[in-house]
Amino acid sequence: MGANGSVLQRQGMRPVGERWVSVGNVGDVEILQMKPGINNTQLPRDGAKPNSTYSIFMRNGKDVKTIAKYDENGIAKWEIHNDNHHGIKPHFHLCNEKGYPISNTGSELTPELASLFERVRNFRK
Repeated sequence: MGANGSVLQRQGMRPVGERWVSVGNVGDVEILQMKPGINNTQLPRDGAKPNSTYSIFMRNGKDVKTIAKYDENGIAKWEIHNDNHHGIKPHFHLCNEKGYPISNTGSELTPELASLFERVRNFRK
């Protein structure tokens, strides 16, 4: 592991791929943040660890931005977004075989997804 990875580990972070570091877990949801110097704030559409669930927080760190569940091939199956989308906040999208949302219209969270969202939201509290 290079110097960047060593510094991250000393700060309690674990490198995940080229752009992300893990800062903790909520159950089976791994909380990620971008490595220093990288400004993209979207989770990957594909290439994730198979059968994983990842979440990122907004840039200010105050709330969840996205939670995504990946299939056995590491492609996004669904995503929860925490932005106001057609009056629904938070909401979720099912994804197509390439990991992109099937529709632009978000759906209200199911009770199971709402519970997951609240557990992840409380990660930093």
